[in-house]
Amino acid sequence: MTETKRNLYQRINEVMRAVSYVQKEERQVNNQYRFVSHDAVVAALRGPMVDAGICYLVDVTAHVQDGNRTTVDVDVTFINCDQPDERITVRSFGYGVDSQDKGPGKAVSYAVKYALLKQFAL
Repeated sequence: MTETKRNLYQRINEVMRAVSYVQKEERQVNNQYRFVSHDAVVAALRGPMVDAGICYLVDVTAHVQDGNRTTVDVDVTFINCDQPDERITVRSFGYGVDSQDKGPGKAVSYAVKYALLKQFAL
């Protein structure tokens, strides 16, 4: 099978074979639980996604600001780089709490992180 003939599902499967786990951070939130960061997920997936010929776009479809809490709905669209009309969209949502201006960014990062984790079964 040639590179350009692999469909998006085959490419996603290739990434799933390459990345089987993302390690939780050592630091804890309120000394209670550890977590997988957005940066760790992107770092684990970026190379295998590039190798497989998959890119993704993030579209914020809704957002609400309530005090220091931001809620967003996003569509993360995975695209076959060799056949850009072949796409899969995953809907996700995220929350970001910040007393300054970082709430929206945190909310989007949270939503994208979970879309990536679920799409690639991590």
